[in-house]
Parts: sequence; C-alpha cells; structure tokens
Amino acid sequence: MLEGVDDDGTTPAEYGGSSTISRLVMTPGVEDHGEIYACRATNTLLDEAVSDAVTLNVLCTSSLQTLLALLTIRKFYSELDD
Repeated sequence: MLEGVDDDGTTPAEYGGSSTISRLVMTPGVEDHGEIYACRATNTLLDEAVSDAVTLNVLCTSSLQTLLALLTIRKFYSELDD
C-alpha cells in the first residue's frame, strides 16, 4: 500500500550545488512481491542522469492463507482425538 511521497526539499550540497531528498513511504503486501521500484534524478545543467531500482522481496503470507493453514491444522488434530 502506497502511503505517500515525502519531499524534504532542496538543501545546499556538500561540494556545491544543491541536493534534494524524496522518500517513498509504503507498507508492502504479498501482492507487491517482485515489484520493481525505480528512482531517477536528472541534472539538467550537466545533461546527465542517475538512476537506481530495487525489486521487492516480500516475505510474508496473507492473512487468509494463515487462517486457512491454522484451520487445517486444527481440523487434523481434532480428527486425531476422535
């Protein structure tokens, strides 16, 4: 779930010029597994750009899958007691 993009604004950079920081805040779910998020910054004065990307590796199960697994285990043990 995408919660928003936060732009911290532009500040003076360490070696001159300026620097801008933006943050993407999200809560990934199982449907986001394998999604690629990319960022690209362009310096128009130098006519150059840099980019980076990350592939999400979501390590969780959905609530429904977890519930079904628990119900299956409970049914299995109740049948053993019979």
